[in-house]
Amino acid sequence: DIQTICPLHGPVLNENLGYYIGLYDTWSSYKPEDKGVLVAYASIHGNTAKAARKFAEMLRAKG
Repeated sequence: DIQTICPLHGPVLNENLGYYIGLYDTWSSYKPEDKGVLVAYASIHGNTAKAARKFAEMLRAKG
């Protein structure tokens, strides 16, 4: 049985290992945890923000 997980970065895990192994299984399967899309942007003058909002509207319309 696995008793401790020592990642290359982050804390050493020695409690609730099933939870962390489950997360790794989800992340390594390339399946989404939730259905959705993140539209990230930065906009100094507002034009990129307008385009991002329009893109988000188009995605919402598609479902």
